Amino acid sequence: MLAFRWYLVISTVNGFAAAVIFTLNLVYQIRTVGLGPLHLVLVGTVMEVVCFVAQTPTGLIADRFGRKLSVCCGFALMGAGMLVEGLVPAFGPILVGIALWGIGACCVDGALEAWVADEIGDAVSDERTFTRGAQAAQVATVLGIGAAVPLAGIRLNVPILVGAVLWLLLAAALVAAMPEHAFRRPPADVGMFRQLGDGLRVIRRRPALVRLIAVGLFVGLGSEGFDRLEKAHFLTFAFPAGGALLWFGVLGATGLLGSVFLTGALARRVDAGDPGRLVLVLTVVQGLFVAAVAGFALSGVFWAAAVAYMAARMLRSAAGPFFALVFTRHTEPAHRATVLSVAGQVDAVGQIAGGPVVGFVGEVASVRLALLATALLMAPAVPLLSRVPSAGRVPADAS
Repeated sequence: MLAFRWYLVISTVNGFAAAVIFTLNLVYQIRTVGLGPLHLVLVGTVMEVVCFVAQTPTGLIADRFGRKLSVCCGFALMGAGMLVEGLVPAFGPILVGIALWGIGACCVDGALEAWVADEIGDAVSDERTFTRGAQAAQVATVLGIGAAVPLAGIRLNVPILVGAVLWLLLAAALVAAMPEHAFRRPPADVGMFRQLGDGLRVIRRRPALVRLIAVGLFVGLGSEGFDRLEKAHFLTFAFPAGGALLWFGVLGATGLLGSVFLTGALARRVDAGDPGRLVLVLTVVQGLFVAAVAGFALSGVFWAAAVAYMAARMLRSAAGPFFALVFTRHTEPAHRATVLSVAGQVDAVGQIAGGPVVGFVGEVASVRLALLATALLMAPAVPLLSRVPSAGRVPADAS
């Protein structure tokens, strides 16, 4: 099916480009730009503020004007933002670049999942589509990590520029060839504010969505600190032979290869007809992720930190497609992108609130304590997730 093939292409190119850019992006910000712990977290916080503002409008645009338009604009903005960051190594331009990237990521987030669910059909888009897309992205990410290390050996900004160009080329290809046949524009008398209200009512009426969004809030509270301070924590250790750049690549690639196998193993154990088992698997994975982050924070030697870090990355990556599956099970096509965008907005609220706190802890105390704080902030997500109702699929014509 053409839409499924394009979904795999998008997942692959996006995974590769993101890995090329972000594998050593923090090393670029630390070593080339000279950012400290607080400024590192503030870059992420600015991104999340932008995401908070942009998530719902971009979701409404995707539900009203088309998922293809949203996805194409998103990848173009992501590429433009990273070009700015890679070309001008200063704090201000990095904020501008990450803001553009954040708007673009919001355009893609939710719209891509809604597009593939619409084009392929919910019955097919359950495990196979999302898990195969995740696995394609994970394999591409491993390749991207492998490419980032030698590119960074030229200059630390080169991987950023290469990934930016790939996103721009992907956007151009999607404008020309991305199929969109199943999208149905809402009636002209249904304004965007009414559309947003309808989406919020869908969330309020479904306890599963309320709890899933609450889970996203707590995950967001802690995840910004983990994402922004992981490299800073590693740089406190003595690296084995080969140095930091090589080992960042090795660790990232090993964790992603593990994610490919873990995602496949979880997919084989999740039955679309048994939503209770899906919730159980997600709860266990999320609990192990929080434990791995805590272990990473408390590690006193490089190898212990490396194992905990790879476990955390592997678990979070593997959980992603199953969270998407739960959301699509509880939403109908008319409001799907809006609901997913609201969920992303709540996650951004968590990152906005938690990021500066964690960054301040890292600045005045230590990066180790800041990372431990991220685990504590994410911990409530585990009992909340265990209480997500395991209702069956929402009918396609539900309202």
